[in-house]
Formats: sequence, structure tokens, C-alpha cells
Amino acid sequence: MLFNHKFNHQNPSLYKIYGFIYLPPLFWWSILIATLAAIATLSWSFSTYVFDHPNKKIPYKILTKLKKISPLEKFPPQDPPKAKISFSTTRSLMEEEFSNFTGVYLSYLNDIFLRDYIENYKRTEGVYYLKGTFTVTHSRKLTKSDLFTKGTVLSGNCDDFPKAYIELILPSTFSTPYTSIPLGRKFSLQNEDFSCLLHVRKPSEESICFTLIPITYDDFSVSKTRSIKINPPTALNIDGAWPLINDSDLKSKIEPKKPS
Repeated sequence: MLFNHKFNHQNPSLYKIYGFIYLPPLFWWSILIATLAAIATLSWSFSTYVFDHPNKKIPYKILTKLKKISPLEKFPPQDPPKAKISFSTTRSLMEEEFSNFTGVYLSYLNDIFLRDYIENYKRTEGVYYLKGTFTVTHSRKLTKSDLFTKGTVLSGNCDDFPKAYIELILPSTFSTPYTSIPLGRKFSLQNEDFSCLLHVRKPSEESICFTLIPITYDDFSVSKTRSIKINPPTALNIDGAWPLINDSDLKSKIEPKKPS
């Protein structure tokens, strides 16, 4: 049974008989406006979250689908992202910058490192560059299950500060044969390599591991006659997990030579 507005409003007894509760149109308009406002707020909040967190899985996939992520840059040596501090050693970074970072604080810092890398350091306050001499303890080919899906990753122990290890990512866009890097080989990262900090973890309370990527993407020398050609990846596998090299493979498996 239908009731016009005037009839319903003047006969409240009919509401009880037929089970109707009269609600003025203004109420329904208020509900509609509140619902639309909530949807608009949620949409704005989600959009802000997506663009502010390209390092997270869902935002990265959305932004990639919409082609809203710029290609990763190969920075020229004369114009790299500015350094937060001067070129650092593993010891200075561990003792002066990251000694108090653990748990969620370290995870938050690593999120910022990855976000800045994906955004080509457009809004960073400064990056960490690392230098030093290292001994190769492990290397392997990057696979489709890694964050970087093509190229090589190696680990090294710092020669003058044994508590520190590095993972050095050597990405590529080519499906080239894997170039083995001999265990025990020594190599140096100098200022001109611009090896940028991408991730930090602590395998134990007494040690630290820095993941680095040379953002000028110069060839990495394996020997006097061989080098690995590297370049920026076209995309990341955001589902890939850290670490790229297990903690158990960070330490050298080569027995030191006994003095004769």
C-alpha cells in the first residue's frame, strides 16, 4: 500500500498498523552524502598510499600496471644522487649509523631505501655510498624468484672489518650465461663505483650485512680479462624476498693458508 507524504505524516497510527516507519527525505539524503564522502575519503587515502609506497607489493603492481613508475635510471658519474654523508666504510656505517637499528626500525629504514631506489632518488635526503676492499665468499645467478631477476649477486667479507659483509647486486637486462666469480677473489669498491646502500640486515648481534647496487652501472671486473656487463633492470619482482644470499653463505668457506 502506498502513502503520500502528507497522508503519512498526518496519520502516525497507520505506521504502526502497517509496520512502516516514516523517515523524511532529508535523512536519506544525509545517508547518501555521508556514504559518498566516506567513499571519496577512502579513495583519496588509498591513492595517496599507493603513490607514497611504490616499494610495497600491491602499490607497485598497481603503479606498474598503470605505467606510473618511471624506468630505473643509470646515473652519470658526474651527477649521482647526493650523499647523506661522505663515502663510508663498513665500520663507520655499522658503528655510527646503524648500531641502534633493529627489528621494525630496520624494516622501516629498508622500506625507505627500496622506495628511494624505485623512485630514482627523487625525494631522498641523501643516500649512503660504501667503499672498501672485500673478499668474495659466495656468488650466484639471479633468478625469476628474486627481487632482481637477471644478473649476478655476490657476497663479500670486509678485509679490514670482519664483522661486516656485503651483498653486491650486479643486475642485467640480458639473459647472458652466468659468469662465475671465484671464491676468495679480492675486489675493491671505490668512490667512482657509487655503490649505493639498498638494504641492511644483521645476521647476528655482532655482524652486519649491507646490500649494495652500483647505480652508475659500470662493468664489474671479474679478472684482468673478464668483466660483467650490468645495467638497470627494466622492472623488479616485488614479490622477491630478502636476503639474496643466505646468512650461512656470507662467511668464507675457504680455509686460510697455514704459514709454512
